[in-house]
Amino acid sequence: MFKKVNNCKLKSHQWCLTHKRQCALVGAGPDYNCAGLPCWDYSFAGKRLQEEGETKRVFIAYAAYHCSQRTPLLVIENVKGLRIEMIKWLFCLHYDIHILVCGVEDQGHDGASRDRLWIILSHKERTKQLFDPAELYRMVCKSIRTYVCTKPADYSIAPPVEIKNEAMHLATDNYRTLLTGRELQCLDDAEEEYRKIYQQSPEQDPDLVIYLGDTFCVRKTWSGTSRRIPTFRAGGGLMWWYAQNRWMTNRERLSSLAFPVTSEVASSMNVPQLPIRDHSRASAISGNSMCFATAAIVQLVALICFQQTC
Repeated sequence: MFKKVNNCKLKSHQWCLTHKRQCALVGAGPDYNCAGLPCWDYSFAGKRLQEEGETKRVFIAYAAYHCSQRTPLLVIENVKGLRIEMIKWLFCLHYDIHILVCGVEDQGHDGASRDRLWIILSHKERTKQLFDPAELYRMVCKSIRTYVCTKPADYSIAPPVEIKNEAMHLATDNYRTLLTGRELQCLDDAEEEYRKIYQQSPEQDPDLVIYLGDTFCVRKTWSGTSRRIPTFRAGGGLMWWYAQNRWMTNRERLSSLAFPVTSEVASSMNVPQLPIRDHSRASAISGNSMCFATAAIVQLVALICFQQTC
């Protein structure tokens, strides 16, 4: 199916209910596009259906559109399990492919986890390469890391009202009472493992975070050995903060993905503060989004390294 993409023709017009006539679907082509295409068919946390999954249609439509429009520069973000062969099938006739393997620690967020593939696609006829993207990315990140190096505890920013808002009227002073039996067992198993490794109580470690969406004896998803908050997932599941005897709020999750959710971070980034108070919306964003800082740096690299020629 992928090999037929270059022979496909996009539908140019469709009946418009507003104008009562056939209106154009495709206008002037863009000069640049950055997209986080669906990842669940390639994620290690999913069924890994890859090209057999439903999301193949999105990749095909995306490639068909930009190949036909001859978009000069594209940036695609996805999980590390994305099949590069599939990207080559879709784009190699028209684009040069440059792959960056990025983690949030590259931007100084050592206390968090978000390993991703970033693919820069430069049109063979419409761009000219000026610098090596991988080398420029390395140089920029090296400079950032001289100033920033976080720990999990640095993302503890939620005031009491925010924590209780997420717990709603069920909350008590001991938030463990809100956990399910399986989640409590997960905490007990993690505590036993932590004491075995470090010979101390987990409550004494301000950077200990455990993901309660997994069964601990099957998959140890915690910061106990990596010293990083585990990667967030779209399917939910609480991140439990041992030292604070509570879960991470969804705004704190966004904070670990470099979103400017506090006035201090927004000021340092010279951008407006992201006004998220809806914890359900924040959860959806943190489970599916790119790291804000990584997206900014990769786009900077792509725009510097390639010059549009026509």
